[in-house]
Amino acid sequence: MSFVEDVKPILSDKCFSCHGPDKAKQKAGLRLDMEASAYGPLPESPGKFAIVPGNLNKSELYHRILSSDPDYMMPHPKSHLSLSAREKAILIKWIETGAVYKPHWAFVTPQKKAIPDIFNLQVNNPIDNFILSRLQREGLQPSPAASKELLLRRVSLDLTGLPPTIDEINSFVNDKSSNAYEKQVDRLLSSPHYGEKMATQWLDLARYADSYGYTVDRTRDMSVYRDWVIGAFNNNMSYKNFIHYQLAGDLMPSPTKEMIIATAFNRNHPQNMEGGIIEEEFQTIDPETRDLRSHMSKIVEGGKISLQERVKAEMHQAVVEVGTDICQDVDEAFMDVSALRKTISGIAESLGLWVGASGTHPFSHWQSQLITEHVRYNEIVNELQEAARSNLIFGLHVHVGMDNREMAIHIANSARYFLPHACHSSFCAIVIVH
Repeated sequence: MSFVEDVKPILSDKCFSCHGPDKAKQKAGLRLDMEASAYGPLPESPGKFAIVPGNLNKSELYHRILSSDPDYMMPHPKSHLSLSAREKAILIKWIETGAVYKPHWAFVTPQKKAIPDIFNLQVNNPIDNFILSRLQREGLQPSPAASKELLLRRVSLDLTGLPPTIDEINSFVNDKSSNAYEKQVDRLLSSPHYGEKMATQWLDLARYADSYGYTVDRTRDMSVYRDWVIGAFNNNMSYKNFIHYQLAGDLMPSPTKEMIIATAFNRNHPQNMEGGIIEEEFQTIDPETRDLRSHMSKIVEGGKISLQERVKAEMHQAVVEVGTDICQDVDEAFMDVSALRKTISGIAESLGLWVGASGTHPFSHWQSQLITEHVRYNEIVNELQEAARSNLIFGLHVHVGMDNREMAIHIANSARYFLPHACHSSFCAIVIVH
């Protein structure tokens, strides 16, 4: 009898709701998920014990699971849970044989088990012995052997997610060698589609997405990370490196480009842009000092200007938002935005940076206003993404304050680099790169 496979599932399903790790729901101060508590004296029943290994008469658990008294039996009727005769027998047998607790199998060093003996059934490899032994224990018979066509379909879908082609089926059917199936498995494992199929499960767990989520859900390109995961499976990367590179590849000694790409795992989560951002998410690590830093704070300090109240770190590495004062007309808006752009550009130039690309905001809440044509907008997006790949330092959003929504619409229609933001303001963007 196995504690993990036979006993713990019963305790977990039928007992832990009242006698498990959740202190808020614990009854009578008893925990059955820990042997120290299970073996110890019952806090509300002096001199009694829930489990006395090897002694049924002194084990309260034994008496309560067999009782029919609604005030004494366990599980309690109010829990709407009950034990089957088989489950009761397993718990009784477990107590009789010492009530040994064992940790989850994942934390136990694997040990080779003896191969079960099988009689009157054909086995092809030792794995069959274990499967057939369990079938015999459950009183079941093995299913008839599947056809070669069905076998190939199953293994092809399992390993690549794609059904076999007609040529592949014919090749397998006509292959009469004893290792014909093994050859098909080797072929599928060497296919690039193997990594794609395996990666889908990990990418789901890693919350992979090519958009940021939340209300705007704008597009982001995480395909480089996706391709890294696919390559890791196809190259049979060790699980240790697979995990370490994703969690902290950039912090390991002499990180390669691939190790740094792997850390995109930490950026798969939904990210809020504009208002409500979490500033810590947009800090970067200085490659020399390994300290967290904000490029914008460096630029503001270097330029010796006080924009701190109007600057907020955001987006990839560091993107900042700068707002104008309330503008009364189009001319004033142009002047304020131009002044801000000139100020930031001057600071950037003094630090050896330059304006690499500029573009319009893609979103609008007013259907009637003019926006950048779709083709040109896609070109701008591509330019911005290319600039980002070339070591993006920071982006700048300039918000133009407007009291009047109609005036904001008028400004948006007057110049292509003005577009309304999510509030009553307009906006233009500058991306600054090395």
